[in-house]
Amino acid sequence: MVPNLNNQNSPYYMATYQCQSDQIRLRYQSPDGAERGKLRLKVNEILVYDEAAVVRLVWTLEIEKAGAPKETVEETAVDIFRHQADGSWKISRYLAYPASP
Repeated sequence: MVPNLNNQNSPYYMATYQCQSDQIRLRYQSPDGAERGKLRLKVNEILVYDEAAVVRLVWTLEIEKAGAPKETVEETAVDIFRHQADGSWKISRYLAYPASP
């Protein structure tokens, strides 16, 4: 199960956030400390078309659970963002697929 990292009320809500040029790193930990993980996003390309933007990226999720081997999931993705009235950009559509078969 991939935890919900976007909901501030979720027990897995992101604890730390770090952005470096073309990479974004997120870390989370369950309240009891039994599960923790790291999410890395590597942005490959951003194309802006008026009120929409297409972002090509690769995300890697590492999950560590107590008593289990570390699990790593890597997927290539294309996200479509829409420009909002308040000036922010929000994902309106996304497509993710395994980085290798």
